[in-house]
This record gives sequence, structure tokens and C-alpha cells, in this order.
Amino acid sequence: MARLASEAGTRGGLTAPFLLREDEKRVQLGYLWSDAEFHDPAIIDAIAQHPDSGALGRMMAENETWKIPDFRPWGRTFELGEQNLPELTAFQVPSLHHPK
Repeated sequence: MARLASEAGTRGGLTAPFLLREDEKRVQLGYLWSDAEFHDPAIIDAIAQHPDSGALGRMMAENETWKIPDFRPWGRTFELGEQNLPELTAFQVPSLHHPK
């Protein structure tokens, strides 16, 4: 379904990493899977127009549940620490939040 959504020009099935702060010393890396567009009638119609939609329709009719990727093996917890990098003061560090 995610492949057909992508080929139909939508973002359905998009997977993105995120960091969740567990406490003052740890952050956890996890992954989000987006299925919101799969509930949009316009997106459903766009996917239905895809040449491979027949196979997807058969799969949907035959299965009550869906398998989604289990990204837990790639998640992990990182310990936070402090770094003192004097060489960073010699040049401007680019930032998306503070344009020049």
C-alpha cells in the first residue's frame, strides 16, 4: 500500500525517525509510520487508479489485519552528555533556526 501511495503521488506510508526524551540523561530513537492519508477518499481513489491496485484490493479482501514494519530492532536509547569543542568557535555553525 505504501509503494502504491508513493507512486500515486502521496505520502501515505511515510516512515520517519524521531527522538523522545526519556529523562535528563537519555533520549530514545524510534520511528513513526504515517497512515493518515490512507483514510482520505481522494488518496484512496488515486491509489485505486494505480495499475497494481487489483493485487492490493485482493490482499485487502483476504486479510483482516495488516502487517506493518517493526522498526523496534533499529530503535535504541542514547545517553546524553556534554561536549566542549573549542574549535567550533572558530567558524559559524550553520543553523536552520538562525539564518544569517
